[in-house]
Order: sequence, then C-alpha cells, then structure tokens
Amino acid sequence: MDAIVCALAWQSLIFLSQVMVDTRSSQDLYRKASVAIAAHDIPAAIPLLEEIVQQHGTSSVASIAAFHLAECYALSQRCEEALDLLIVWNELASGLPVNERLAPELPAQYQRLYKQAAAALPSESTSILKFEQLLSANDRQLPLAFKVPTACELARRYERDRDYAAAQHWLEQAVEYCLDSDQELCSILQGQLNFELPLARASFEYAHARPASSITILQQMPSDLLTRDQQFSRRFLLAEAQLAAGDRSSAATELAWLAEQGEQLEPTPTWLASVALRRAEMLVADGSYVSAQVQLIRDRKRFAAFENVYEFDFLLARCAIARIEFDQAEMVLKRILQLPQVLGKEPAARAAWLLGETYFLQARYAEAISAYAPVANGDSFPDWRARALLQSAKCHELLGHEADALAQYARISETTDNPYVTQEAKQRMAAIQTTPPSLR
Repeated sequence: MDAIVCALAWQSLIFLSQVMVDTRSSQDLYRKASVAIAAHDIPAAIPLLEEIVQQHGTSSVASIAAFHLAECYALSQRCEEALDLLIVWNELASGLPVNERLAPELPAQYQRLYKQAAAALPSESTSILKFEQLLSANDRQLPLAFKVPTACELARRYERDRDYAAAQHWLEQAVEYCLDSDQELCSILQGQLNFELPLARASFEYAHARPASSITILQQMPSDLLTRDQQFSRRFLLAEAQLAAGDRSSAATELAWLAEQGEQLEPTPTWLASVALRRAEMLVADGSYVSAQVQLIRDRKRFAAFENVYEFDFLLARCAIARIEFDQAEMVLKRILQLPQVLGKEPAARAAWLLGETYFLQARYAEAISAYAPVANGDSFPDWRARALLQSAKCHELLGHEADALAQYARISETTDNPYVTQEAKQRMAAIQTTPPSLR
C-alpha cells in the first residue's frame, strides 16, 4: 500500500512540475507577444500566440492568447482564420474557470470581435457562401452566441446586393435564434424586419422607376407594429411613389394626413417642410398658380431654416413665369443664386439657366446670354451646360451674331451626349448655313 501511495505521489509531483513548466513557458510566450503587439509588430506576435494556442492549450493564458491571435488575424486581413479560431475557442473560453479571475469579459469580447471580423470579411460572393456554410454545417455546431451575428451579416450582405428576399430570410433566422435567449436583440431585429428592410426595398424600387412595386411593398408593411416616426417615413415614401405612379388623389390624401400630424408635433418636425413642398408642387402641376403662390410665400418664410428652402423659390419662379410676372421671377431666381448652400452646386446651375429663360421670353437676348454664361462655360453640370449653350446660341442667332451662334452650336456637338439638344443644335446650324444671307 505504501509503495502505491508513494508511486501516486511521485506521479503527481511529475504532473505538477509539467504544468508549472507549461505555465511558465506559455506566460513567457504571452509576454513576448504582448511586447510585439505593443510595438505594432503584428507579424512577430502571430507565431508566438499560435504556439500558445497549439501547444499550450490548457494553460491559464491560452484562451486570452486565442482572442488576441484572432485580433491579429483580423488586423492582417486574415478574417476567415480569425472567425474559425473564435468559433473553436468561444466555448473553451467561457468554460475555463481561470477566466473568472484573469479576463471575466472574455466571452463577450470573443463575440464582439467575431462581429467585427465578419463585417470585415471581403465582399466577394464566397463570403456569403462562407457564412451560409457556418450556419448549415453538420460536422460542427456553431455556438448560439455566433449564430445571430452570422445570420445578421448574411442579411446585411444580401441587402447590400439588393437580394431582399434572401436578406429577409436570414433576418427571420436571426430572430428565431435569439427568440429564447435575448428578447431585447430579438425586438431590434424584428423592427428591422417590419420596417427597415421593407423600406429599403421600397426605396430601391422607387429609385429605379418602379413606383407600383414600391407602393405594394409599403402597403404590405405591418403598420400596426410601426412606431409613429416609422409611420411618417412609410407614408411619405408612399405619397412619393403614388405621385410617380400618377395616383395624385391617393398621394394628396397621404400628404394631407402627414401635414395634419406634423402640425400637432412640438417642435415642428423637419420633414414637414418636404410635405409642404410636395403639396405646393401638386398645386403648380394643376395650374393653381395663385393658390400655390400664397402657400409658397407662407411656407418659405416658415421653413426658412430648411436646407433645401430654394426649392420653394423655384416653384415661386415657375408660378411667376406662368403668370407673366417676369420681374417677380427674376427677383426670386437671383435670391436663389445668393444662397450660400447652392454655390457651386446643381441648384445654382438650374437657377442661372431659368434666369436666362426669363430674359429669353422677354426678348432680352443680351441679358439672357450673360445669365446663361456661368453654366455654358462651366464643366460641373454637363446637362445644364448643354441646355445653356443651346439657348445662348439661339440668342446670338436672334441678335444676328451668326458666327457666334454657329460656334456654340458646334460646341454642343463636341461637349454633350444629350441627343435632343444635339439634334436641335444640328438643325439650327443647317438652317443658318442653308439660308441665303439676304433672307437671314
């Protein structure tokens, strides 16, 4: 008996000495790796951390080393290796008692780094395949802590690729994964399913001239599950899509509801200016210029801080031109050109062109040429430049400056791809060149 006890004691001493050697060895490697990381020498740190993980997996620093190794992989654009390492070591990290003392937050850090590495994985189609394989692999169960971010990353990537059906599928999977474990996250994801994803899909359809499809998506959203602000966003886009589809009556109803709701809120919501603008646009389109002017003057003053306040002025100018109030139109357009927020931007080119048009309609051709000049001689807005060149050339032609007119018509052909402008310029050139001087 005594011999057996002595043998066991001897074996225990050998085991303890091995553990101590292993601990000292792993801690020494970890210290060297820490020095390399502090010096931003990631290539030097990686093999040291790999040695700890591969050869000292039971040491007190192994799970911490695995986390930092995954960080180094991610920093070195080796995101797939980082993801694989985090998946393998997540359960080990949460199960090692030593972490309660050395790194109590380590499991949460693993999950956070997993999300970051997943988002940083290159955007090729193989990345989507990688995540789908992780969730469907039969040979290894993906930890629950990583299932949700994996499904969310898949949804994000499919949404980015405009595959909204696949994005919806993976968001639904993410909700299912966290249904019994994280009610707060589940609620956030459900909100994305009910509002953010369908709104993005509807916006995409609207932007690509498919308003009917946009309307269908917006009308199918579960309005009773949306917040008040989400309802405002949904119904404004719905009004926009209805206008684009020619359903002016339905659009007017949506805009009236939004205006009524917005008037009741304190402080006044910023989107109320856009609603007022759309309602005024409808009046102008219907030819109700007097009513539109009254509303525009009131709203332009009320929403003076609106970033796109110049859009009210553009509508006022259209009303004035339609009513042959050219002095009023000129004043409003010059006001636009003085706004700091339009300098060097498209609204300035548009305003300068329209100012030239007001002079052109009054046969004030020299003034029209001067108004068109900043746009005609610029390079930033080729479509407005082409229009300004065409109108300026017409002014020269009407003033009898045939050489200048021909030069500008020729310049249009060289500088624009607009087929309508180019065709008209060629026709005008041919008319000048074929008309006898005595008849010009």
